[in-house]
Amino acid sequence: MSKAQCTVDNRVTRVAWLNRSTILYAGNDKWSIDERVVIFSNTKTEYSIKILNVDIYDEGPYTCSVQTDNHPKTSRVHLIVQGKMNQRWLRKLGYFMLKGPSL
Repeated sequence: MSKAQCTVDNRVTRVAWLNRSTILYAGNDKWSIDERVVIFSNTKTEYSIKILNVDIYDEGPYTCSVQTDNHPKTSRVHLIVQGKMNQRWLRKLGYFMLKGPSL
């Protein structure tokens, strides 16, 4: 699981989470079809999402975009997925593990 958090205050009128240029959530409205992406918190001080069962395809930039009365503001985080590359990930990435004959 990975959590991305954005601090907000009472000046914020609109808020959204994006991955690259794709809107994941706008307020409480889910735009993503990925069931693993869910709202973790949407309060007066925090707007955060969590991604369940994170995999290599989730790696990359995430942007919290807020609109205040004055102007828009953004905050970016970059998710880095670490861990062993298992065979499932290698197949998804187009790599195949071949084992030659024993010598």
